[in-house]
Amino acid sequence: MLLVGRSYAENNASTLPVLSGDVVTLNTPEGIRVGLWGTKVTYPAPTVFVFSATIEESLGDAYFRQSGNQLADQGYLCVSLDLPGHGTDHRVDEPENLDAWRYRSDQGEDFVAPFVSQARQVLDYLIEAGYSDPTRIVAIGTSRGGFMALQVAAVDARIRATAAYAPVTNLMALRHFDGAPNEEFVAGLSLYGRAEGLAGRSLWLIIGPKGHTTPAGAPEKAAAWIAERLGRPIETE
Repeated sequence: MLLVGRSYAENNASTLPVLSGDVVTLNTPEGIRVGLWGTKVTYPAPTVFVFSATIEESLGDAYFRQSGNQLADQGYLCVSLDLPGHGTDHRVDEPENLDAWRYRSDQGEDFVAPFVSQARQVLDYLIEAGYSDPTRIVAIGTSRGGFMALQVAAVDARIRATAAYAPVTNLMALRHFDGAPNEEFVAGLSLYGRAEGLAGRSLWLIIGPKGHTTPAGAPEKAAAWIAERLGRPIETE
């Protein structure tokens, strides 16, 4: 039975970590490594998935936390996973990071679907264990992380709002995929094929005026937009 709600979290509060600005990692029962970050978390908390590259980069760097910085001040729990080919998901027989995406796709491997499945399993776990309020789940991501945030949102309606900063949308537009021998397969992994799942969803996308950057003030504006979508506007002093 899936147990959710404040009473479950309160009864198990002593088993949940107290977060004070450091990245905390844990493993789910399925062995999925998860990162947690927050400053004012009361469980079960509104939760924001933050995707960039590794867990440590996504949660340990204020730039890649993006709106997570402002939302943490409102009690949100920031959560992350290593992206495919990054951190603990990197395999010894392949190149790292985005080059791993190219390597896997050259082998005909869909590296998107397993990550999306893992993210959904993590959300199941966070809700069942009392970490997360199931009615207040959002996702954000930068560049390749924005790509994955939108991928997850496209198939999981529990994610009520998604903000993507300078997101990758078409993998073939990346230099890492120049000359890819299976362009049709790679195109099938891109976001064009997720349009139906994203139609009608709350999405906030932006890219900087100077190329592949996040404009100044964008994270704060996105945080306010996310809070509005969840029905609890950001409190100001």
